[in-house]
Amino acid sequence: MDEQQQKQWLLEHANEVLKRVGIAPGQVVVDFGCGRGGYALAASRLVGEEGRVYAVDRDLEVLEELRGQLPDDMSNLIMVHVKNITLRLDASSVEWILLFDVLHMVEESDLLLHELARVLKPDGQLCVYPMHLSVETLTDDMQRAGFALAQEHYQGQILVFSPQADA
Repeated sequence: MDEQQQKQWLLEHANEVLKRVGIAPGQVVVDFGCGRGGYALAASRLVGEEGRVYAVDRDLEVLEELRGQLPDDMSNLIMVHVKNITLRLDASSVEWILLFDVLHMVEESDLLLHELARVLKPDGQLCVYPMHLSVETLTDDMQRAGFALAQEHYQGQILVFSPQADA
């Protein structure tokens, strides 16, 4: 499968993929670099009315497109426009963070990972689709930021990291 086919498959199976990694009703999820929101929408359906999804992006136009796609009854999805990597969320307030094909576009990825660690609960998970990054480079970067590889899905295409206890 080429890159475009891989991305398309993942988007078409977003609900299944997110459920498989462990996103469940009542949880709080951040989709950082959400783009047009395919994963944010799937996460919103999975967490249900008791959960919350923050669709975070620096591109206001794609957030507006996403807003236009929202069903009237989907009140748990909140669009967040950011100009930098700082999230206006409380510390230890999020169970899941999605970084799907976005980390390679962030110039200050070490600062981003520290910010994500700040908002992630101690038992939270960071789920990465590392397109454009080698698993070795990603794992090294994550370890430096205080995360350990916890799960691999779909032959290593989806990686889940947990905060290290001693970080």
